[in-house]
Amino acid sequence: MTLEDFFKPMILTDEPEERDYKAIQPYIDEAKIFSHTIYQSVYIIDYYKRGFVYVSDNPLFLCGKSASVVQKMGYLFYFYHVPKEDLELLLEINEAGFSFYNELPVEDRLKYSISYDFRLKQTNKHLLLINHRLIPLVLDKSSNIWLALCIVSGSSNHKPGNIFIHENNGNNIFKYDTKKKLWRKQ
Repeated sequence: MTLEDFFKPMILTDEPEERDYKAIQPYIDEAKIFSHTIYQSVYIIDYYKRGFVYVSDNPLFLCGKSASVVQKMGYLFYFYHVPKEDLELLLEINEAGFSFYNELPVEDRLKYSISYDFRLKQTNKHLLLINHRLIPLVLDKSSNIWLALCIVSGSSNHKPGNIFIHENNGNNIFKYDTKKKLWRKQ
């Protein structure tokens, strides 16, 4: 498994320009304010740069590192701090989630979020089960996800998985069946 495997299901055709990056600063500023009002960790993924444009200093997600180090590591952070079997699960979630997303009408692409549980290796070598919610934040010029807000909290479950897509402000919830490899409406 490589870093590139995580980006295969994504459609990345309209790379943002420098002026586009200047325009997203308000999102980063809002994420900073938001992160200081909740107990969860917050970060913003940039799918084009395969990294993070913001990482909060909440220690839950950082695995003993500073926020700036995790931000510089980007997606490689997962390869160092997620057990192999959970990385394989994350790859499956990524593929299934983007497949679901790419079937949505363009006008609905910011209306859904995905949540799932996986483990992080802590500095004491213990595994911490977290819940990870990913919310599309900004689309590129072709209506593909460019930035996503991620919120990390402790999981109330007992094992990795628990994969759901939620319609924001709606009644639709879809659960992913890892055995049958399909989404089921709840």
